[in-house]
Amino acid sequence: MSKRDFANYRTNPVILESPIASPTEDLGEDDSVNVKMEGLTLAELTSKKKQEVDPVQTLRPVESETSAILLAFQAMKQEMERKETCKEEISKELKGIIKEAVSRVEVAEVRIEENAAAIAEIKSHLETDAVRADADRRAESQERDANIREEIETLKEELRVERRTGRLDEPSPLQLDHLPKPRFAGRSSKRLLQFLKDLESYFTILAILDKTRKRYLHNFLEGNAKIWADSVCPQSKTYGELKAKFLEDYLKASTHWDSLFGLFVADARIHVTDCLPRNIVALEIVYASTITKTKFSNMKYEGRFCPIIPNGPRDLYALDLYGPLPSAKLGNKFVLVVVDVFSKFVGAYPLRKANSKNCLRSLTDKYFPQAVVPKRVIFDRGTQFTSEEWKKGLH
Repeated sequence: MSKRDFANYRTNPVILESPIASPTEDLGEDDSVNVKMEGLTLAELTSKKKQEVDPVQTLRPVESETSAILLAFQAMKQEMERKETCKEEISKELKGIIKEAVSRVEVAEVRIEENAAAIAEIKSHLETDAVRADADRRAESQERDANIREEIETLKEELRVERRTGRLDEPSPLQLDHLPKPRFAGRSSKRLLQFLKDLESYFTILAILDKTRKRYLHNFLEGNAKIWADSVCPQSKTYGELKAKFLEDYLKASTHWDSLFGLFVADARIHVTDCLPRNIVALEIVYASTITKTKFSNMKYEGRFCPIIPNGPRDLYALDLYGPLPSAKLGNKFVLVVVDVFSKFVGAYPLRKANSKNCLRSLTDKYFPQAVVPKRVIFDRGTQFTSEEWKKGLH
């Protein structure tokens, strides 16, 4: 019997009707006697008869209730069996899924191990190749260094032989390419003289003959300068003639900068610049033995630029003179510029004459009261800053 049937049964119980048709139909003589004896009314006797039910009829609702309960129990049993069946099926499916997942994980682990082995093998190959390449580079570098050293030694030996025999007319390309380049700087009227002076210094060091001097001059020229050299060198048999022609053309074209030689002067300033440190080292390596055996040069090589870094304000002052300029109303032609290298505090003071006295007066009376006396002062080697008056005034 289900819960719904049981609830209906409790709310609507089965009522069995009595077989008594009417209150007076089934009353016999005994009943009438009983009525009379007990003093009961007819209605009371009828209700009493109804209460005396037949036992067979009383068992009918019990049997129906039992059958309903059995049916409900069977339904519950079938439901439980169905659930057990579903549970077994689900368990089987889960076991299959788990088994398949485990197999896939095992396959993935095997593949990971294979990939790791392949990666390790590739890495070992790469490391081996890198080691081999490094070894090859080192071997090539050592071989190249050995060849360079051998070439330098051969060149030095050739120079010794040529020095002993007096034959040093044609220097090798290494000599010309690695020589320091002469400077071509300064005022326009002195650039060429300084250029030729530097050439003469190198010629003296290397004892270069006249023929080689022409070639050396031609080697460092480019652009319009080389065009000019190509036209002048064949006409000059000696270096003296070339030098004279050089000076003559320079003086003629010094005021005409649009001419060919004017362009040559501009190009020469670019191409004939201060030499690099590596060229100086190459010169020392190649010609050290030759210079020590013949002549010693008193020319100093230019040192490296080392900036002076101030430690703070009022530590280092830099000063310089600017001018001469067109004369002002008060006759001032120069400007003394003073700057604190750290704070960049600038002072500019006009001067009539660029002498030590005026510079000291502007510095001590005008700039120092505003910026405090410094620990150090940096300046060039002008005559105003190297005189005894300047030194005493600063101390």
